[in-house]
Amino acid sequence: MRTSYQYRLKPTKEQAEKIDKTLDMLRHQYNYQLAQRFHWYEQNRSPIDRCSILVCYLPELKDKPNRFSQFITILSNKAENAGLKVIAVNPNGTSQECSNCSHKVKKPLSERTHNCPNCKVSLCRDLNAAINIKARGTHAPKAQSMSS
Repeated sequence: MRTSYQYRLKPTKEQAEKIDKTLDMLRHQYNYQLAQRFHWYEQNRSPIDRCSILVCYLPELKDKPNRFSQFITILSNKAENAGLKVIAVNPNGTSQECSNCSHKVKKPLSERTHNCPNCKVSLCRDLNAAINIKARGTHAPKAQSMSS
């Protein structure tokens, strides 16, 4: 058999003031850190998500052509309603190609940063791939456009 006890702590006036002061300090620290996080986000936000073209990253789906065409149709309709244009892009090699100088930098999948020895640019691997995908979609011929 277990016996449990409940105690209600009644701090003295000095203790209550100290608790309030500590909680106030912690609240200020939290708000400061939150503001720093928002500031960092605004400084490091990528302009890639602000383009008028919706570039579609599509792996090859040769074994399921029906699913591939359904996806493109749905995506094109949604983009058209939003006033965007869909362009299918081949994603092969986008994370290994340097977005700054187009130099091919081989790296394992576990390496998450792109460091180009040619032009000395250093980016997140995903950001580098996103820039390359956007560039491929922007320079694509008009015939590849999925919606008008």
